[in-house]
Amino acid sequence: LSGYCHGFDFGEIENWNSFGRYVTSEGKEHFVVQKEITLGKENAGPKVGPLIISEIMYNQQNNHEYIEIKNISNEAIRLYDPKNPQNTWRVGGVAFDFPENFSIPIGGVILLVKNNISINEFKNLYNVPDSIKIFSDTGSLSNSGETVTIYKPAEPYLDTSETSIDTIVPYMIIDRVRYNDKSPWPTDPDGNGTALERKALGSYGNDPSNWRSKKGTPGIVPIHISLKDIKKYIPHFYISAESLKSPFISIYFNLEKNGSVSLDLLSTKGRYIKKVYG
Repeated sequence: LSGYCHGFDFGEIENWNSFGRYVTSEGKEHFVVQKEITLGKENAGPKVGPLIISEIMYNQQNNHEYIEIKNISNEAIRLYDPKNPQNTWRVGGVAFDFPENFSIPIGGVILLVKNNISINEFKNLYNVPDSIKIFSDTGSLSNSGETVTIYKPAEPYLDTSETSIDTIVPYMIIDRVRYNDKSPWPTDPDGNGTALERKALGSYGNDPSNWRSKKGTPGIVPIHISLKDIKKYIPHFYISAESLKSPFISIYFNLEKNGSVSLDLLSTKGRYIKKVYG
């Protein structure tokens, strides 16, 4: 009552990384792992990935809750410690541990689905592609707000501070989202069957400005990227020079097999406009 205190708790971090201050759109201070170490310079900004939380259904009318996780890195990720394979990645908020020797491929998507519906029923309900790995879990997400976290195991160490010697497995935060059912978070998902969708997959996720409400599409993750960076994600992509000089852009895809392409048109603020086909 007589003073002022300002501080933060932080956990494990990988070697050659640093924590840095980041202020969200709400004005809240977070200390998160940075893209790079910038001692004495302006912070580089939050490091995002390799796995991110891309969609959350937390208050569905039939209680079919799910969490969607995507690998946004350019390599497959082993969701276990190679030196100690029994120590696997985990998801906090639903208390789920991944099985041993499980990996997620480049661009891969994982769904954690509440176990009040079978995996086959869930796939049929949402038309989930067969390529998507679905795990059934026993956890429940709070309808009034929850912290969902992806954890990666670090190297175990021996704790000799007590009378017995225990092996401790520390866990590092890879991605964390503290959603809420009140503004500035989107309030539509609170009971009407819509989900929270991450707007920009490569941007910091624990900020309401990077989330919007939409119809649940588990297993189908859109990529929201600039034209400047689009070739990084879609190698067979071409924009004509003439298109860049006009308000209209021609987009060409070289498909590996016969098929069609659909694109969602969004405003600069992430508002859905319409779907186009080619």
